[in-house]
Amino acid sequence: MTAKKIAAVPDDTPAATEQLADDVAAEGLAYAPGTPFLLPHLAMPRMRRAKAYGALGQVQAQNAKTSKDEPAEGSEDTEPDPNAQVEIDPLEFGERYLVVALIEEYLAVCAQDEDEFRKWALEVDDAVMVKTFNTYMKINQPGEANSSAS
Repeated sequence: MTAKKIAAVPDDTPAATEQLADDVAAEGLAYAPGTPFLLPHLAMPRMRRAKAYGALGQVQAQNAKTSKDEPAEGSEDTEPDPNAQVEIDPLEFGERYLVVALIEEYLAVCAQDEDEFRKWALEVDDAVMVKTFNTYMKINQPGEANSSAS
């Protein structure tokens, strides 16, 4: 019985992560300058990956909880009345702000160096944190499977 020869992959073939990075660059997605390195889920040890998915689930659950009372896009009530008195419900504000805090916790799990990330997170505003999350989610979203040849 002869050994089966395995064809070597040429050294100039870009890795899947490099191709994904090129795709992301083409879309213009970029982290804010100084953002600590965030690991893709598949580069994390399995227990850390499980923790990341758990943290992401908390972000999604809290976001769903806080957005269920918002008017639907395209509804007639989306134009704010400039003369209306604005009342802030501290409980509602706290629930919404919790989404940002959970995003920070999720990204801390994904950071290559959690201590570095925590220091950075204290210095950036909420908009940068949310943009970092959205960029990370877009960059690390698994691509669609190729169609089979059958």
